[in-house]
Amino acid sequence: MIRNCLLLFVFTLILASCTTRHVEPTRSSRRTIDTLYQKQVLMLQPRMDSACAVISDSLFQSAVDSLLTLRHREMKDLIQ
Repeated sequence: MIRNCLLLFVFTLILASCTTRHVEPTRSSRRTIDTLYQKQVLMLQPRMDSACAVISDSLFQSAVDSLLTLRHREMKDLIQ
């Protein structure tokens, strides 16, 4: 009996949630969304900065190594 009632309740919720009406956020919900977003950005900013620093250091070192290898080859070609 309880199971049937629960299934009926869930089915009713599913039918009630289906709509083709376009939903626009209200001014207060937009403010709430913006506030939550800003808090998440502030919380994640140190992680993002450190990840960017690691990536840029890695890319810089890779570029330097690549250029050094290229210049060594050019110097060897000039010597020969």
